Amino acid sequence: MDGSDSLYHRFFSHPEMVQDLLRGFLPAELLSELDLDHLKRHNTKFTARKSGQRRRSDVV
Repeated sequence: MDGSDSLYHRFFSHPEMVQDLLRGFLPAELLSELDLDHLKRHNTKFTARKSGQRRRSDVV
């Protein structure tokens, strides 16, 4: 994982940072549809079904 990818993953691993980002960029009508108080980070490691290799996805 290169440096920029690492920063991206660290930044988006913090729900508070994502909340602030969304509040700063999304229109109010869209924000009213979201429950930003219950954001949580999901594990980004998974096993690919076909190859059996361990792979890493983007932060979800």
